[in-house]
Amino acid sequence: PVTAAWSSAALSVGFVVTVYGMMGPSLYRAYDPEPMAREIAKLQADKVALAHRSEYHGQYHFAGRLTEPILAIENEPALVEWCKAHPDGYVIKYWRGDDDPYAGQTLFKSYFRGGHVGLVRATAFIPAEQN
Repeated sequence: PVTAAWSSAALSVGFVVTVYGMMGPSLYRAYDPEPMAREIAKLQADKVALAHRSEYHGQYHFAGRLTEPILAIENEPALVEWCKAHPDGYVIKYWRGDDDPYAGQTLFKSYFRGGHVGLVRATAFIPAEQN
């Protein structure tokens, strides 16, 4: 009985370690904020205006050793106004799927949490009739 319990425990631990060994690298890439954080740090060093389109949880500050705050913009009208005021700035934007909806306007993109995150030119969010 005790031997069976130890065998079962060892088998369970072995299974978890094996699954983690197989899945770990891809999970790490999917949740790694460092590639985007490095790019954000470069823009901050160049004094480029940045905004985050949605609630920001600070996921890039530690990984990028960022020293400046990132403005979180949670609605579309406010984003458009910010982009008009900062046409040379960039917006940190997330999307699902492999197709980049901002092709030609994306400075950098990375796989993140089952989708993508990109640094998109602010002008991409200004409606054509308002340009």
